[in-house]
Amino acid sequence: MILSDLKSYLSKRKRAPIGDLVNRFDAEPDALRGMLDHFIRKGQARRLDSDGGACGGCQKCAPLTVEIYEWTGK
Repeated sequence: MILSDLKSYLSKRKRAPIGDLVNRFDAEPDALRGMLDHFIRKGQARRLDSDGGACGGCQKCAPLTVEIYEWTGK
């Protein structure tokens, strides 16, 4: 996988949990985080805050499902 594949996938979906990206690209979460950090530094993506917002903070959800990235398209 290269950065352009990740960029294309996330820009089409707009939002994706890291678990989805792990399954899609068959990659380790830390490797994907490093690539996503590249887009975050460029202002093209952001990590959404999941501090109990949408899921209520019960901590029953798998961590890979609540770590969500959004393509900002900048």
